[in-house]
Amino acid sequence: MVFSLHSTGFTKLNRFVLFYALCACVISTPASSTEVYAGLSATQLSRSTQLVDKLPWSEAKRKSDKNHPLGVQTLSIELAERKKGSQARQINVFQHNYATQSSRLVRIDVDSDKVVMQQTVNSVHLPLNDAEIAYASRLVEQNARLMGLINSEQQSRGLMQLLDLDALDVKASVFEPLDAAHVCHTERCALLSLFDKTSTVYVTEPVVNLLRGTVHSLSDAQ
Repeated sequence: MVFSLHSTGFTKLNRFVLFYALCACVISTPASSTEVYAGLSATQLSRSTQLVDKLPWSEAKRKSDKNHPLGVQTLSIELAERKKGSQARQINVFQHNYATQSSRLVRIDVDSDKVVMQQTVNSVHLPLNDAEIAYASRLVEQNARLMGLINSEQQSRGLMQLLDLDALDVKASVFEPLDAAHVCHTERCALLSLFDKTSTVYVTEPVVNLLRGTVHSLSDAQ
């Protein structure tokens, strides 16, 4: 069971469903659901995210040497505030591009299917989406040292050894270190807090550098 930590609290997420509830990963097939978000249908959201996906990125100062498995991630979709008297329905789409290591905000007019604004977001500390959380969890599971530390805690509690994190509750948040010299100050990282079925927290807290694919414990990363 996986959770994403936002300023508004914990939101339960499903690790095995990489389709983000608000189109975190752009899909190619039209949505047939009649569910709505902020008054918008799933079809409208799908059209908007496909429009954003086709929009070229502004030239970035930094570029990755290779294709990143996460590519471009849509992190959140929010209803834009309306100006007084305006009837326009617009949404703000926040994305992060792992190839160029850049983030952006794109505003879409839903009724006209047009981009009305694009701007760079000078921060890598935007909320995580499902795909990033699942990727971070897999990297932890593949790290023998971190899984060894977690299983040492399991053993001390008289619990069975773990092969993965499926039996645990994982609360995930963007890791934003206080130290400006820390690598996670400029590169997107995830902090995973682990809990067993009794809600007992684990001392081991993995920090995953989503850009580099590296994993450390929080005590090491500080």
